[in-house]
Amino acid sequence: MIETAKNLKIINIAHGGWGVARVEGKVIFVAGAIPGDTVDAEVFQSKKNFAKADAISVIEPSPTRRSHIWPEADIKNPPSSRPGGADYGHISYPAQLRYKSQILKESMQKFAKLEIPDGLIMPISENELGWRTRVDLHVNEQGVIGPFAERTNNVIKVQSLPLATEAINKAGLHNENFAGAETVRVIDNQGEIRLVIDEQKPTTITEFAQFEFKVADTGFWQVHTHAATTLFEAVSELIDENLFDPKADNHDLYGGVGLLAAAIANKDIENTKVISVESDAGAVDYASENLSFAPYARSVESKVDNYLKTLVANSASLQGATVVMDPPRIGAGKDVMKNLTSMKASQIIYVACDPVALSRDVEYAMQSGYQLAEIKGYDLFPNTHHFEAVARLTL
Repeated sequence: MIETAKNLKIINIAHGGWGVARVEGKVIFVAGAIPGDTVDAEVFQSKKNFAKADAISVIEPSPTRRSHIWPEADIKNPPSSRPGGADYGHISYPAQLRYKSQILKESMQKFAKLEIPDGLIMPISENELGWRTRVDLHVNEQGVIGPFAERTNNVIKVQSLPLATEAINKAGLHNENFAGAETVRVIDNQGEIRLVIDEQKPTTITEFAQFEFKVADTGFWQVHTHAATTLFEAVSELIDENLFDPKADNHDLYGGVGLLAAAIANKDIENTKVISVESDAGAVDYASENLSFAPYARSVESKVDNYLKTLVANSASLQGATVVMDPPRIGAGKDVMKNLTSMKASQIIYVACDPVALSRDVEYAMQSGYQLAEIKGYDLFPNTHHFEAVARLTL
C-alpha cells in the first residue's frame, strides 16, 4: 500500500539523484526533490532506518528548481508515467554542477578519507540539451515506442527527446509505431540516423576522437557528442610526462575499442608500447584495427581480473608503466586493485562514471601505498545525476 509523506523538507542531495529528508530519525530518499524543496511524496519502499519515495507535489520550491526540461517527466505527472533518463532535468544547470561536485567530494571523504577541492565537475559543452547520440527505447504490445518510466517497464509515449541530438528528434521515430519489436536503439552517427531493432546483427560504424575509431552499432561508445574527445584529452593531460616511459608495459584495462589506449599511444606513436585488455571479443577486434596506427600497440581478449591474476602469478612487474583503466559502473573492486597495485605501476589513470566506486577503489590503492595525485570531473551527462571523474594515482 502506498503511503504519502507530507511536508518533507529536503536538506541534502545523495548520489543517484535522490533528495534527502529526515523524519523522526529516519532518512527518506526522495526522487524528484532537491535541497530547499518542501514536498509531499509517495513512499514506495520502507525499511527500518530509511525509506524511498517519489515527490508528487511541491509545497515550497527550492531556489534551484525550474520547470522540467522534459514536460512528460515533470512532477505534475504521476510517477508511473514520468519517463526516466533525465532525473536532474528540474534543476538549474549551475546547481546541477554544484550538486555533482558535492557528491564527488562527499564520496571521497566517506570512502577514501580524502579532501578534494570544491567545484570539480565542469561542463564539456555550452549545451545542456541535444547531446545524446544514442537513445535506447522500448516498445509495448501496442507498438508504442518510448522510454520506460523510472523503476518500471511502463513504456511512456513522449513528444520529444530533449537530451537527444537534433537529428534524432527530427527523425521523429518516437512518434512512429514499432509493433512487433521490443527494443529500438536510435543512433546519430555523424548526422546519419541508424536503427538497431531487437537482436539485430551488428554493423560497423565510424566514430571520431582525435583518431578514427571503428565500433559496432550495437556496442559501446560514449553517448555525448563531445565525450570521447573529452576523455581522450583528459587522459592524455593527466598522464605525468615525468613518469611516462613509452617502452614500459603500458596498459589500458577495460579497453573497449581502444579509445584510451590510443591516448596512451599518441604520446609517442612510433615507440609507445601499450596493451588494451578487454573481455568482449568484438571490441577486441575493433581495438586491434583502431590501434593499427601505433606499431607497438595491441589488444588482448581477457577479463581484467583474470589477466592481472596471471601477471601476478608469473611475478610480472609494471614498474615504469602507465596504466589507464575505465571499469564498469560498479568499479574495479578490491581484488583487481590489489593485484594491479602489487605490480607497482608508476601511475594509474582511473576513469570513473561512479563516484562511490571510484572512491572505494582509490582507498584500495592507498592501502598499497598509492596517493591521489590529481582528480578532475566532467559533466558528460547533463540533466542526469551521472558524471565522469578522471584521477591519477601515483606511488
